[in-house]
Amino acid sequence: MSALVATDPTSRLPMELHLEILGELEGHRKYLRRARLVCRTWNIAATEILSRTTSHACLEFISPKERQRFASKTRELTLGGFFSWPYIVDSLRSDSDGSELRFPQLKRLTLGWSSRLSQESTRQFFGPDLKSLTVERMNNQLLTYVPSLCKSLKELQIGVKIPGSGTPIISALLDMVQQLPILESLIVSEFKVDLGEASQYSRFGPSLYRFRTSDAALDSCSVLALARQAGSIFSNVVDLEIRLEDPALVHLPGLFHRLTSLRLTIHS
Repeated sequence: MSALVATDPTSRLPMELHLEILGELEGHRKYLRRARLVCRTWNIAATEILSRTTSHACLEFISPKERQRFASKTRELTLGGFFSWPYIVDSLRSDSDGSELRFPQLKRLTLGWSSRLSQESTRQFFGPDLKSLTVERMNNQLLTYVPSLCKSLKELQIGVKIPGSGTPIISALLDMVQQLPILESLIVSEFKVDLGEASQYSRFGPSLYRFRTSDAALDSCSVLALARQAGSIFSNVVDLEIRLEDPALVHLPGLFHRLTSLRLTIHS
C-alpha cells in the first residue's frame, strides 16, 4: 500500500486541488465514499467533503461538545423529517449548546417542514453567505423574515403548491422576491398563473434569469398576459421551464428573446 501511495502522481498535487475536484461530487455521498478507496490523498479529501454535510436529525446523537465543530464545517443542511422534527425542535430549545449553534459556512439549506418553525428557532441557520434555499412547506412568517437574513440568496426553490392571486401566500412570495436583489433562480413546483395576477410579475428583481415551474399550468389568457408583460418581467430570463394547456401556444419562445434554455410541456 505504501508503494502505491509513493508512486501515485495525485499525491504530488496540492490538497486544495483535490478538494476542488472532489467537491463536484458534494451531495453525492455514495460516490464520495467510493472515492475514499482510490488512494490515501482522495481518502482525506473525500472524508473532508463528506463532513461538510450534516443532517440536522443527527445533531441529537452528537455530543454537545462536538455539535459546534460539525456545525462550523457544515455547508449543506437539511432540516426536516415528519417524525423526528418535534424532537429536534425541542432539543434546540431546551439544550443551550444546541440552540446556540452557528453555521458560518452554510451555503445550501432545505426546510422540510418550515411551518413548524419560528423565526427564533431558524435564525441560526440563516446567514449572509446562504446561497440556496429550498422550502417544502412554508408559511407567511417564513417569507417575511427570510429577506432580512439572507441577503446573498441566489436560488429559491419552493416545493409546495402556490395558491392563486389574492392569497396571502402569493403576496408574501412576491414581496420576498422583490427584496432579494441578487436572486437568480426561482423554481416553483406547482404554480397556477391567473390573468389578473400576471402584472404582479413585474416585481421580480432584475437579476432573475431562471424561472421554472415543474407542475404549473398556463392557459391561453395567462400566456397572452405574460406576453404583454414579457419585456419588463422576463427581460433577463434565459432559462424557462413551464407547462402549457394550449398546444397552439408553442410560439411562446419567440416572446422571450434572450432564452437559451427552454422546456415546454403541453397537456390537456
